Amino acid sequence: MQRYLLYIFDESSKANVNIKSIHERYKIFEFKPSLLKLKPTKFTSVKDLIIHILWFVFTRVKYRIIYVKDDSKVIHTTYIIPKMFKFSFMNSNDLEIGPCYTEESYRGQGIYPFVLNWVIK
Repeated sequence: MQRYLLYIFDESSKANVNIKSIHERYKIFEFKPSLLKLKPTKFTSVKDLIIHILWFVFTRVKYRIIYVKDDSKVIHTTYIIPKMFKFSFMNSNDLEIGPCYTEESYRGQGIYPFVLNWVIK
């Protein structure tokens, strides 16, 4: 079975991002949900809570949240979601990367590409 990696480059982003310096400055974590804790941070709304409950049930507790912290502040989140009915086009071993979000004041520092590299490895 052949495997393919998809890389998307944004011409407007900084070309020379020092990935090592990002790793030293911020800490990256993998969060595994449980019935009593569905995400590492507080829920922002009832809709947010319902979405996480649905992911918990439909993925059979297999989704993960990769997040990056600057001291105690969560500055980036990336969700890793396995195949579920919503993603019927996926194979059983495929993973959906997203949704992803970086706080506005931290954008342009190469955090998102660093997280994608971390996920792929």
